[in-house]
Amino acid sequence: MPEDQDLKLDEIDFLAGDMAFVLLEGDDLEDRMMARTDPDQEAAERAVGRLMDGAKAIAETDAGTERGIAAQQLFKALDDFSNAAREAPVLYTELDRQLMRFFPMQIERLRLQLTARPVTLETLPPDIRARYVSENGLVRVEVLPKEDVRDPKARRAFVDEVSQVNPALSGGAVSVLAAGDVVSHAMIQATITALALAALLIFALVRRVGFVLMVLLPLVLAGLLTAAMGVWLDRPFNFANVIVLPLLIGLGVDSAIHLVMRARHLAQDGGKATAVFSTSTPRAVLLSALTTIGSFGSLALSSHRGTASMGELLMLAIGFTLLTTLIVLPVLLQLGNRFGNGAKKA
Repeated sequence: MPEDQDLKLDEIDFLAGDMAFVLLEGDDLEDRMMARTDPDQEAAERAVGRLMDGAKAIAETDAGTERGIAAQQLFKALDDFSNAAREAPVLYTELDRQLMRFFPMQIERLRLQLTARPVTLETLPPDIRARYVSENGLVRVEVLPKEDVRDPKARRAFVDEVSQVNPALSGGAVSVLAAGDVVSHAMIQATITALALAALLIFALVRRVGFVLMVLLPLVLAGLLTAAMGVWLDRPFNFANVIVLPLLIGLGVDSAIHLVMRARHLAQDGGKATAVFSTSTPRAVLLSALTTIGSFGSLALSSHRGTASMGELLMLAIGFTLLTTLIVLPVLLQLGNRFGNGAKKA
């Protein structure tokens, strides 16, 4: 319902008195406008000339003010039009049509606005009333936030505060908050599931817990580095790019598996596990990772912000996975080899 209706209606009544000619205008205005003939060229030239004189006078009187600048712009536009109309007089007809085409509609709208009446629940249009009052008398209440709910913390605080009054909430803020919670919980579940399945697969291949930890530790470190770099580069997780976390495990685990399995075979043949880095396996892992980075990196060129951010974070994630696999994993293999030899000597 409009507020301060009495004050607004008094102002409308006062304005209607000064614009009585609008209220007294006949209903045949549109018909009379349609019956008008094309404007006389000489009369049109004189009318444009008078308008130019008035605009020029205002521009000189109020020079430097917004009113004067607007008048100067109007004078310049009319001068250009007048020069063009000397070569093509039909422009006067086109100007008349453009200026007066919507005039009857605007006058009719103004007449309606000047005859405004008090608004009550009974006088509201049925379609508007149905949005707020149901057939059984339930009333819809809208609560607007004083904070900017684009901020996640402010949005959650707003929803929590309103839900204390009535838990039966709906609306954009509740929907966005609920959707964010569902996506974040789903991604946490997917990440943990992917990590557990990867650990089970590695254990099924090597049957040693130590090798499982060697494969997973670089992945965990790569995930932490990706999250930290996303904060530093202002690339936060969103609904589109949060899928990076489970993808990081799926895409990054095979590089470590290749290296660990090759190191295991070398150790079984009597060599050192760290000798794997003098073979062709690290080079193959490097080329494979670079190919994957190039494939997913093309997503960063997308015009869609979510898709582009997913490509950017995937490039970072796979890059960090490659670095941790080629830098951290050798240290872990060396430690494992040292502890293994120590255990054999004991």
